[in-house]
Amino acid sequence: ALTCADSCSYRDLGSREYMRSIGRDTDRDEIIPDVVFALDAPRPDPNLDTIGVGTMAYYGWTNSPATGEAKYQRYIEALTATVEQLCVDGWRVRLLVGEATDERAVDDVIASLTDKSLLADKVIGASIASMDDLFREIAQVGVVFATRYH
Repeated sequence: ALTCADSCSYRDLGSREYMRSIGRDTDRDEIIPDVVFALDAPRPDPNLDTIGVGTMAYYGWTNSPATGEAKYQRYIEALTATVEQLCVDGWRVRLLVGEATDERAVDDVIASLTDKSLLADKVIGASIASMDDLFREIAQVGVVFATRYH
């Protein structure tokens, strides 16, 4: 594919230099940084005992609530069991979403928790309505298990 490309772009000089080292003529290729590098992300202040868990309203590949409700319910059961086990193992959990439709899944995981006392200090389903909100949540955790951050 590389030899057939009329043009290529790279996110940094190191990437372009690597492509040159494996035989690509990069003289006409541009360096165009990823837009993510321009984001104004907050300075991390992680709680190392806290895991951010990506939570989404998952209905299968068709992404249809009408035809994928059974898959959604299985997903919520599995995610709830995972969150509960993380808490039993000593972790705090922040439920993270990537879009507004995922709020349903956060609400359903919280409602499905067997031990409601976990909500007092172990499980947080913060409201995330913007990229800035998401960044603030991620900055507070030591690890993120991402679901849809691609």
